[in-house]
Amino acid sequence: KQTHEELINRLSNELWELDALYNNVIKPFGFLELSLTAFHLAGYHQVPLIESIWTAIINREKPKGAEALFAVIKSIGMEYADSHIFPVSFLIHKLEPEGFHVWEILQSIGIAFEKFCKHYTDICQTPTLAVDQRKLFFIRTAELFESWMVSIKMIGVVETLAPVRSIQAAASI
Repeated sequence: KQTHEELINRLSNELWELDALYNNVIKPFGFLELSLTAFHLAGYHQVPLIESIWTAIINREKPKGAEALFAVIKSIGMEYADSHIFPVSFLIHKLEPEGFHVWEILQSIGIAFEKFCKHYTDICQTPTLAVDQRKLFFIRTAELFESWMVSIKMIGVVETLAPVRSIQAAASI
C-alpha cells in the first residue's frame, strides 16, 4: 500500500484513467463531490449510487446549517444542473419535508420555473407519498406558482395571493 506522499507524487506526475482515479483516490478518500464529477464525466447513471452520494453530502452539510448545505448544492448545481448527477426530484423529495426550500436554490442556479415546478407536481402525484407530505408538496407547488406569477408580473400580488391562500387553507383541512 502506498503512502500519502507517494500517492500525491503519482497524482502530480502521472495521467490517470478515470476508473483508476475513482477507485484509488476519490472513493477511498471519500471525495463526494469528485465522485459526482467522475460519474458525470464517465456518463455513469447508477441512480441509487448517485442518490447515496447526495445523501452523504446532505448528511455531512446539514449539521452545519441551511446556508452551508445550500452553498454545496448550489456549487454543484451551477456546474451540473442539466446533468444526471444533479437529481432535482431527489433533492426536493429529500429536503423539502425537513423545511428546506429547495426551489430557492434551483431558482438561484437558473433552472427554469417550468422544470422545477414539474418536479414538485410529479412528487405530488406519487402514489406512495404520505398524506402530510402530499399536502406539503401541494402547498410548495402553490407557493412556486405564486412566486412565478409575481416575478413575471402577469397579475398583481393581491390577485395572486388569494388563490394560494385558499389552496393553503384547503390543504390544512
